[in-house]
Amino acid sequence: MKISLGRLPFLLLLVIPVLSGCGTLEREVRPVSTQVPAEKEYGLYSIVEDTVWEGRIRVTGDVYVKEGATLTIKPGTVIRFDTIEPKLEEQGGRNMFSVDTPYFPGAEIIVKGRIIAVGTKDSPIVFTSSDKDAKPGSWGSINLLGSSGNIIEYCRISYAYNGIHNHASDAVVLNNVFTGNGTALSFKKADFDRPCRMFIEHNTITGNLSGIAARNATVDIAFNDISGNEYYGIWLREGDNARITYNDIERNGKGIYLYKAQPANISYNNIADNLEYNIAMAEDNPADMDAAWNWWGTVNPAEIQAKIFDRHQDESLGRVIFTPYLRDKVAGTVK
Repeated sequence: MKISLGRLPFLLLLVIPVLSGCGTLEREVRPVSTQVPAEKEYGLYSIVEDTVWEGRIRVTGDVYVKEGATLTIKPGTVIRFDTIEPKLEEQGGRNMFSVDTPYFPGAEIIVKGRIIAVGTKDSPIVFTSSDKDAKPGSWGSINLLGSSGNIIEYCRISYAYNGIHNHASDAVVLNNVFTGNGTALSFKKADFDRPCRMFIEHNTITGNLSGIAARNATVDIAFNDISGNEYYGIWLREGDNARITYNDIERNGKGIYLYKAQPANISYNNIADNLEYNIAMAEDNPADMDAAWNWWGTVNPAEIQAKIFDRHQDESLGRVIFTPYLRDKVAGTVK
């Protein structure tokens, strides 16, 4: 039998099945899988060799990356942390260690080896809580303890006690979004005989209780959106070697908070519209702080000074030196 296609309506040609060589009609049916990949669970678990995570991960208790091991996390991976009972007794809870510093009572990834969590712009890695009623502190932290070579890039980190907590480690933190955390990033040199170094650029740090807390560390903070954090945007404390440039530091409780802070490079930022003060000194801060060449939301010196807490309000404090200041908002701060 011969079928003439030339006489069939054009639209029918779009749906006619493929003809087989022997003239019979055949149709290939390809089932589409709607099954969601299984969520792998880890809790009270030690990583002792190089390991790769991908897909869907649920952390039901502490995960410990031991010295010499690297945890690599692939783009698009979603890691959910359970809200757990803390270890209050020797055999209790889901923590591997005590809940005293530098550990947290919530589930956390404790890194003494190395973590490489590099997503992409279109396929970020997600660290979040498994609790539908999640709030700041629903899980612990990505907790770096005396480790090196850590990279956190294109990740979304939310509802942790500390999104990233760094004790005497070094880490590169690029192009991430931190929101809904207790503190987005907290780091200090403590408990380990090595320095603490952080490179923090092109991140969105907004809607947390606190933004960045730096203590006795070397840190580069640049090209970040640090806004809408309840208590402060950046807190410098005790001997920081800090470069803070080309950031938007706006609408936080305090923009930059200083406590026993050493001289820092604070320039070419937009520091404006913070609710209490754009820069505030705490007690035990007798040294002056040079904060020239920033945009303060106004070119009126009296208005700039009114949003700074320093020797003008408390004679025991140093001065925030804001002159010369920029007369226009810094463009290109956040890319």
